[in-house]
Amino acid sequence: AAQRIRALVRKKGYRYRDIGVIVGDMNVYADEIEKTFARYQIPVFMDYKRSVLLNSFVEYVRSLLAMAEKNFTAESVLRFLRTNLAGFTEEETDLLENYLLALGIRGYKKWQEKWLRRARTTTEEELERLNHLRVRFVEKISSLVFVLKQRRKTVKDVTAALYAFLVQEDIQKQVKRQENRFAEAGELALAKEYAQIYRVLMELFDKFVGLLGDEQISLREYCDLLDAGMEEARIGVIPPGLDQVVAGDIERTRLRDSKVLLLLGANDTLIPGAAVTGGLLSDRDRERFEEQGIALAPGAKEKTYIQKFYLYLHMTKPTEELDVSYSKVSAEGKSLRPAYLIGDLKRMFPKLTVFDMDRYGMEAMELVPETGIDYVIAGLREPKRAEDAAWQELYRWYLKQDTWKEAAERLVQASCYHRPEDALTRETAERLYGERTASVSRLEKFASCACAHFLTYGLRLKEREEYEFAAIDFGNMFHKSLETYARKIEAAGESWTEISEEKQRQYAAESVEESIVDYSNTVLYSSARNAYIIPRMKRMMNRTVWAMTKQLARGAFRPEGYEVSFGSGKIDRIDTCETEDTVYVKILDYKTGAKAFDMAAFYHGLQMQLVVYMREALELEQKKHPGKEAVPAGIFYYRMKDPVVDKEVDDRKLEDAILRELRLDGLVSADDAVIRRLDKEFSGASPVIPVGRTKSGYSKASRTLEPEEFAAVLDFAGEQRERLQEEMKSGRADAAPYEMGQQTGCDYCPYRNICGFDGEIEGYAYRRLAKLAKDEVLERIRGGKEE
Repeated sequence: AAQRIRALVRKKGYRYRDIGVIVGDMNVYADEIEKTFARYQIPVFMDYKRSVLLNSFVEYVRSLLAMAEKNFTAESVLRFLRTNLAGFTEEETDLLENYLLALGIRGYKKWQEKWLRRARTTTEEELERLNHLRVRFVEKISSLVFVLKQRRKTVKDVTAALYAFLVQEDIQKQVKRQENRFAEAGELALAKEYAQIYRVLMELFDKFVGLLGDEQISLREYCDLLDAGMEEARIGVIPPGLDQVVAGDIERTRLRDSKVLLLLGANDTLIPGAAVTGGLLSDRDRERFEEQGIALAPGAKEKTYIQKFYLYLHMTKPTEELDVSYSKVSAEGKSLRPAYLIGDLKRMFPKLTVFDMDRYGMEAMELVPETGIDYVIAGLREPKRAEDAAWQELYRWYLKQDTWKEAAERLVQASCYHRPEDALTRETAERLYGERTASVSRLEKFASCACAHFLTYGLRLKEREEYEFAAIDFGNMFHKSLETYARKIEAAGESWTEISEEKQRQYAAESVEESIVDYSNTVLYSSARNAYIIPRMKRMMNRTVWAMTKQLARGAFRPEGYEVSFGSGKIDRIDTCETEDTVYVKILDYKTGAKAFDMAAFYHGLQMQLVVYMREALELEQKKHPGKEAVPAGIFYYRMKDPVVDKEVDDRKLEDAILRELRLDGLVSADDAVIRRLDKEFSGASPVIPVGRTKSGYSKASRTLEPEEFAAVLDFAGEQRERLQEEMKSGRADAAPYEMGQQTGCDYCPYRNICGFDGEIEGYAYRRLAKLAKDEVLERIRGGKEE
């Protein structure tokens, strides 16, 4: 339609006022017409009444009521502050938003009390400033809230309080200033909308008081009433210019002296418009009223005929040209059928043909600089297209225009864009990261994606703190609870395997409660849903200490240390078993997720934690026991969960089924002496360690390593660690995440929307890592050592 209008004006000398555009539904087409006609530099008057629900002043009033109705939740307060009419700057609103979300501020009482708690990133100065903003906010709305919080209030009370608040805030002047800004910017339609909106709301208030003044009403009902009134309110706009295309709908718009008419959207969903059904009266009722001479508003049948009548009037109005168009697909991509009108026209005019724009190239189109540039972009993306010459000619034209030359050159640069070199200098990397040994989690992050490591530990970006009990909080509290439980056993002078079941449950429950207090996470008491986490955690804690006790009871190992810290991290638990000349070492890392040890992930540096921890634990135990050899027995994840198993009649079978679900996951030394010390009752498939036996030896599913293989894996971990640290210090920071099987470094990365990684841009690609079996990993490790 826009291209046709341009062609008529440019080639045939029409004025814009000679042309009209009619659509079936302006709610569907209005935004597209305004946007498209603006691109084609076509002045247009939109002949329809605008909905005022998106007007910032209307949103200001609605959000004011919603804020009180929802008891000042963070979302409702921020909705009010973001209207830009509340008297707070964007910076002040951002500061409040971060604090409200981090501390879970909710309820008017919380706003009246001084804020003393700080979020992790809140400084003393910021807290003082936040309290100033809090006081400003409360002083602003206190008089209104006093009325809105009353139990017995009438429509007149609420309306009068709202009006008094608007006067107090001098809101009419603010709306006038917005009107002036739109007028200065040339947005005449919006300027006229803002010129009328205050009057529209005042008239609505008058109707509320006049019709329902003494009716008692709840705040929720008043919000619904206001929304219903504003949904029906429409702003009419007088044409601000003379030479314009008029665009409107079939029933409302009246065209005079029209030479050309373009009828858009001749689809069966829009023409004729959907008849309004429902209401109190049936068609039979309407006929009886009509027989009595009582006039009613048109029903569904009459409206259909009225729409057809108006359609006939419009189609006979243009004196020189009538263009009727319809869509083949909807905005959602679903196919659409033409309206009955298209079939009628084809029967009346058999030689009439349908012009399908998709079949014609660029030469048949009417272009302006703003739209022609799209074809240059498409040509630069696919330079070998059939329309080579056309887009290249266009590109040469843009280069000759002073106003477009720079933009065209930038487009060529963008089309040749490839991944930039993101490396830091060694000096910068050392200043950012320091000389300290990197933790294992840092090394794993670096191995996953160097850019994510740089953003986390170089720029120190952090996600916004929110008042929630996240998975990481659950894991931290569980770790704390297990450490507390172990300390309680030590303090009582008892051991894991000798403690009674009653004391076991008592210590477990106390450990969870003490951890909650120490963790200071009040979010657990903020809702019934969160409060449920506490008994769930106690249940899981009971199951965990029961399973760990059973695992220890089946072996000869005993806990040696809890939360053992060293340069690269913290080992959750070290167990040892001593003989005359040997100290066998076993380490455990607690996991609340479903993480399993993967040899391929270890080989590629993505899962180094357990192996590096074993190296550190062996050094530690060697120092503690001079004269004895520290030998690795096993590295394990203990996955904390409360499993569901099939019911068993035999208690022993039920216990074994639960233990199998909670079996340790990791690697075990394939030494009978070690395995017998980890599970004294070992036969068949062990319910406590990932090892099974068949007639020919250990089963294929067993996660075992021969002692020399275990040593090679430990050595490789040390080399891998040195290599990653050297790459880190050399300044590598490129966005090149890994891809291994179905997993990628982007899956759970908080920076995936800001790092710039895009597989469509040349130079960006995943680092594809091979999914290797245990034997393949060992072969590569041995091969590397030989090399």
